[in-house]
Amino acid sequence: MSVELKDAATIVLLRDAPEGLQVLLGKRGRQTRFSAGAFVFPGGAVDAADRRAIRYCRGLDAGDCAQRFGDPAALRFYLAAARELFEEAGIWLFSAQRPENWRQLQRDLHQQRRSLEEVLAQLPEGFDCRVLQYFRFWTTPPGMPRRYRTRFFVARAPQDQDVRVDGCELTEHCWIRPEQMLERHAQQQVELIFPTIKELAALQAFADVDEALSTLAGLETVEEIRTRHEIRDGRLVRVLMPGEPGYEHLPAW
Repeated sequence: MSVELKDAATIVLLRDAPEGLQVLLGKRGRQTRFSAGAFVFPGGAVDAADRRAIRYCRGLDAGDCAQRFGDPAALRFYLAAARELFEEAGIWLFSAQRPENWRQLQRDLHQQRRSLEEVLAQLPEGFDCRVLQYFRFWTTPPGMPRRYRTRFFVARAPQDQDVRVDGCELTEHCWIRPEQMLERHAQQQVELIFPTIKELAALQAFADVDEALSTLAGLETVEEIRTRHEIRDGRLVRVLMPGEPGYEHLPAW
């Protein structure tokens, strides 16, 4: 049976700390349908409300999106990334100041008592999508119970906002250096999924947020990442990225 391939968006939120660059990760609730119990970057599926809210975006237009994504309606990815970050972690990127009633807004959006359109309609200047930098595109391979075409964005964390996880999608959070989380994973202290491992490994190269944002903003193209899997006796034994030795010998899709 074929599995529907859904659009999704994820946000890598960064901040500078005395010990170096830190990234926000949240632990998925055990009852969630995807990556339950794993530490992930905030994100989720793009929904119809994200597409309807495109008219409240500024900074990028349909022409920019067609050139960058091959999709003039790609602003919905930016909206989904920012919305999921707010719903799951309480971090507000839609305007310079988080609203005073943000806790109620977080609950209302998460429980679909209020639409993203309604929330953004209250912002005099709309949502400047340029606070997010598009830098990666992962697609879940066939054979998985759920499949996503996930656009990855990176952004600087607001200095004056604390994280408040929703308690459902994310049950806890941490600000941590990428290498520290990878070490915790190596010691089997935490669960990480493959794309998270690879992105954390790449983030180790950056000394601070400025370096990360300037480097990722300089990417001319964002190629789709299609991993290939080696399966023996019904067990997944190896996952390879494009360009890694042996990749070309595994089944293409």
